[in-house]
Amino acid sequence: MASSKSKSSSYPLPLIFPPLQLPHKTTLIILHGRGSTASKFAEPLLTHPVSVSTSVSSEDTTPLPPQSFRSHFPNTKFVFPTASLRRAVAYNRSLTHQWFDCYSIFEPDVKPHLQIQGLRETTAFLHGLLRKEIEAVGRRNVVLMGLSQGCAAGLVAGMLWEGEGFAGFVGICGFLPFRGEMEGAANGEEGEGEDLFERESEVAEEGSGSGFERAIRWLRGELGTAGTKLDDEKNEHPFQTVPIFMGHGTEDEKVPCDLGKSAAGFLGSVGINVQWKEYEGLGHWYSEDMLRDVVHFIKNLEGWG
Repeated sequence: MASSKSKSSSYPLPLIFPPLQLPHKTTLIILHGRGSTASKFAEPLLTHPVSVSTSVSSEDTTPLPPQSFRSHFPNTKFVFPTASLRRAVAYNRSLTHQWFDCYSIFEPDVKPHLQIQGLRETTAFLHGLLRKEIEAVGRRNVVLMGLSQGCAAGLVAGMLWEGEGFAGFVGICGFLPFRGEMEGAANGEEGEGEDLFERESEVAEEGSGSGFERAIRWLRGELGTAGTKLDDEKNEHPFQTVPIFMGHGTEDEKVPCDLGKSAAGFLGSVGINVQWKEYEGLGHWYSEDMLRDVVHFIKNLEGWG
């Protein structure tokens, strides 16, 4: 593995775990949660024991001896980025590693502007990682995965992705920033307090397209990110071709399970293929049962490996 600090960016260079065996066929990009780092997050996940059935694609459920999460993907390169240091309003403006700042997970409508800069910068950073790995192994062999705030940042980056759809996305104990606002935009609802005169010239464009396209336009406008005009001839946005697995513990004390469920529900409502699963008694973390499902999900992705 290799890691070093970048002198030209606020994001440290990712922690890289090369494939256990060659050739390098696939890549997993995995994002840690708020307050963590790649060096803290990677080893516990990669070494966590996971027992799967004899075959992930058959009906044979005979359990095999547990092996590490990493060992289930011998030809996979693991990329663990570290979020930049940012002032956290919730922690009295202390510096912490976070993909974006936010006032409160439990009150997502309070001071939502705090999320904008971090989400904009992190999206650009993650898009660079995706492009690099897709160039190396092909788009159908790259999966993006995130825990907690890493899941949230990954979902936003995926929604704003303009390349061809990559293999899949895995979200653990996560949420979707601006979900309520995007849901309103998808349903053609105008936000409260908007200048209706200023919007008159934009109504035709914003009201056109699918609900997902309207949500994307709203998100781009909120984050102030440029994007090419969506192609009306295409039936699907790139992220609508990316299968998603989202797992959440029912006893999550940091990101309530309902936030994950509502995120999955919204994504499903705008044409994204989402698998949602709750884990009874699990808190804000993963378990062997969840990782077993993650292994099954990834190994069954089209073209994986």
